[in-house]
Amino acid sequence: MKAGHLLIGLLIVLVLARAGLRVTNGLSADYFANERLAGSPALPTVDADVSPGRLDAAWVGDPPPKFSVRWQGYVTIPSAGSYVFATRFDDGSRVTIGDALVVDNSGNHVPLTRSGRVSLDAGAHRILIEYDQAGGGCELALLWGAEVGALTPVPSWILSPQRVPLWKLRAARTLGWLSFAAISAALTWGLWIVLRSWRATVSAVGRRPRAASLALFIVLAVVETWPLARRPGRLSRNDNRRAGAQDVRRLQRPRWLRHWTPRQADAISDGRRAQIAASVDTISAAAGPSFWRDARTISFIETIPVRAPSPATTGRRRT
Repeated sequence: MKAGHLLIGLLIVLVLARAGLRVTNGLSADYFANERLAGSPALPTVDADVSPGRLDAAWVGDPPPKFSVRWQGYVTIPSAGSYVFATRFDDGSRVTIGDALVVDNSGNHVPLTRSGRVSLDAGAHRILIEYDQAGGGCELALLWGAEVGALTPVPSWILSPQRVPLWKLRAARTLGWLSFAAISAALTWGLWIVLRSWRATVSAVGRRPRAASLALFIVLAVVETWPLARRPGRLSRNDNRRAGAQDVRRLQRPRWLRHWTPRQADAISDGRRAQIAASVDTISAAAGPSFWRDARTISFIETIPVRAPSPATTGRRRT
């Protein structure tokens, strides 16, 4: 038990130390529902890196036919020298570091790699990446290296929305590694304890089924709602994110399990509405007989209206 207490204490110290640094890795990202970076962004967020996975997550797997993205922040160079930056994008992209346009990969084209060389001092430098997608396939990668033939993806730990000293970035990365190691060790220790005393665990569950159901409910609630809480824009429509952003954020808080109906519920699409209902059904089924008795708690799901499809959309579906 002492080893477990030490692991938990170490994990708490590491997490608090990492949080105390107040370092955010990645770049500020503005997603636009047009290919011209025009108007207000449909989704402002922070992306840990510039990759297809981040783009797909931002658009919830359903990007508009034409869109554009602006990433901006700081790239912190570990040591002074000459560096090659490159983009492999479909379609156009541009990379500006400081006041210099380093990579110009503009135009509508298939995946194409273009690069540029720049001399940088050690420390943080302002970086701006612009990307436009005019339709068709989508591919993107931000690369760097000492030579054109040895390019690798720019690591996320040297990217930040604000200017951050290099020592803080290195400390945050080290604490992140140590936290991951401590979490792995704590989970291994917990599994060992459970396997060692599995008979006592089963007996305890049998003696207190309601407490066990409540614990399972809490775990499932965290697992089901954590991705939604991290990305508040995920539940709203791509073409109506601003209208329902405030209500969507409120919907994703824990109190959405209470009798709360969003004021602009039509901002939630039928697919996302079904997703919420499925999540609640999963939690309810798991914890149901002994704890989740009040069906009225999730009755607000049935009250959320579904926006009727437009005639144009209906016409496209019929064809």
